[in-house]
Amino acid sequence: MTSDFLPDNESYYQFYKEQAELNGYYKYSCHFIPFITLPIYAEACYCILYKCKQFSPKYVTILQIHMFLHFFGEIYWTVLFLPLIVLPSIGISTEGFLSVLRISSSWQIFIMCGILQISTATMIHLLIYRLKFAVPPDASRAIKIGADLTNGFYYFTAIFCTCAIGFMDEDQKVAKSRIIHKYLVPPPNLWEDNYVTTDRENPNFKYYVYITVTEIMILIINIIVVPTVSFHFLSKNRTEKSEKLAQAHKQTLQVLVFQLAIHCIFHVVRYFPDKKHCTPISWITHLGIAWCCMHSFFCCQCFKSKPKTPTFGQRRESTVIQKIDFSN
Repeated sequence: MTSDFLPDNESYYQFYKEQAELNGYYKYSCHFIPFITLPIYAEACYCILYKCKQFSPKYVTILQIHMFLHFFGEIYWTVLFLPLIVLPSIGISTEGFLSVLRISSSWQIFIMCGILQISTATMIHLLIYRLKFAVPPDASRAIKIGADLTNGFYYFTAIFCTCAIGFMDEDQKVAKSRIIHKYLVPPPNLWEDNYVTTDRENPNFKYYVYITVTEIMILIINIIVVPTVSFHFLSKNRTEKSEKLAQAHKQTLQVLVFQLAIHCIFHVVRYFPDKKHCTPISWITHLGIAWCCMHSFFCCQCFKSKPKTPTFGQRRESTVIQKIDFSN
């Protein structure tokens, strides 16, 4: 059965030509982006190593892991992986260094999904730590236990959703044979080894969609609920002495929420390509990755520029509070 994506052969040729031009610009931008973001990571690394000594060591460790995942994800995406989205089918052509080494494109996609999922989980982990800070010591222990369970559940979700990408992996001979009969003119690189494809006729496609939608809903709930509870406790237990300290942590929470929201938006938007204007969703996806990769910088800048905590006599309140280890 032939798809009515475009009416005639000439339209397909024009579509592929425009798509190739845009993907070419995208590849060049990927080559230069690491040079632009490197100073950002250097600043973030400096902030984490030298400006976060007043925080719990476990909290700083999560920040370090978080920054490393984003840095590695950026290098992996732009140098090692370098995916090009090829429409009209759901196809990805891997043009990075790993393809030169003949590493399977399916495995490259799996690794990238794992990096994205775990880096998102570390953002949620940072939110959970901030929630624990906002909860007063005399509050019910059930709140902290619930926070730990939420944190563990999202890590499980991240791992499960990474494994779920396997639903989209199918025998490429079968998938590509189906694509040939589906479109008047198939993608020009259809039979290349570094090109993998599938479509909605994949019997497992619906399961992947269900899992993805569920994951997005869980992420949205975390973005809304965790900061809301944190803001509630910060406002409820605010005193004149802790006003500036509470304000500093509120700003940090706002930065985390902003970065998670951007991540979530681009996670959703990439599933809605604009086929009328031939816009490759790789542009949208990479822009989302760039925002997420800069999260460590913004987060650390917030730490570095936070208001100074007032002193009372010779005692600094922030030293007493922020040295608390919330892991127990």
